[in-house]
Amino acid sequence: MRLVQMRIVLVAFVFVAVLAARASDATACSCTDTPLADHAKAATQVLLVRAGAPVRRGAALEQTFTVLATLKGTATKTFVLDRKTPPPCASSYADGEVAILFASGGGELSPCNGNVPMASQIEQLLEILDATGAKRSDAKAPAIEAALRSALAPYTHDRPRIPVAHAPLAKTTWTLGKSSLVVGAKGSKDAIVITRAIAAGTLSLVTGRYDREGVWFTVLLQGTTVVWSSVAER
Repeated sequence: MRLVQMRIVLVAFVFVAVLAARASDATACSCTDTPLADHAKAATQVLLVRAGAPVRRGAALEQTFTVLATLKGTATKTFVLDRKTPPPCASSYADGEVAILFASGGGELSPCNGNVPMASQIEQLLEILDATGAKRSDAKAPAIEAALRSALAPYTHDRPRIPVAHAPLAKTTWTLGKSSLVVGAKGSKDAIVITRAIAAGTLSLVTGRYDREGVWFTVLLQGTTVVWSSVAER
C-alpha cells in the first residue's frame, strides 16, 4: 500500500513539473502579440532576408542571412545570427526561409522582438512599412503580372478569357498559358480580384482572390521575382 502511494506521489510530481515547464515556455514567449509596427519602430534595423544554412557547434548556432531589402537602418548585404547558448525563447529559421528581421544590436533574434515566421508577418507588412517610413505607391503592371503567373498558373485551365478586376490597370491584357487575363475597372463573379497591390522601393505586395476556383493568394516580390507567396484553396 505504501509503495502504491509513493508511486502516485511520484507520478503527480512529474505531471506538475511538466505543466510548470510548459507554462514557463509560454510565459517566455507571451510577448509575441505586440503589433509588429511597434517592433519596427523600436528596432535599429528592419531587414527582409533569406536564411542560409544554420551551422551548429554544440549549443552554439551561427546563421548568415542574405539581405533582400533594408527597410530601416544601415543597408547591409548580410546579417549574422550569432547565438552562443540557446535562450528560453528563440527564433529559428530553415535554410532558404524568407522573413523580416527586427534587430537592435547584437546577433540574437527573439520572437519577443517580432522575429516570427513570414506567414505571421505578411498581414502586417503595410503597417511595418509605414512604421519604417517607407514610401508606398501602387504596384506596377510587371509585378502584378508576375504575381498572377506565380499564384494562378494551375487554376486558369486554358480558359480563353479571364477577367481581372483592378481599376488602375484597366484595359491591360496579359497572356497566361492559353488564357487572356483582361483587366477592367469592375469584375464579375468569375473575375480574379486584386485586393491589394502595393509597392515600396523594390518590393511589391499583391493579394487577391479567384472565387471561381476558391483561391486566395498573397505574393511578395522584389522587382518581378517572387520572394514569398501563399496560395490557399478555400
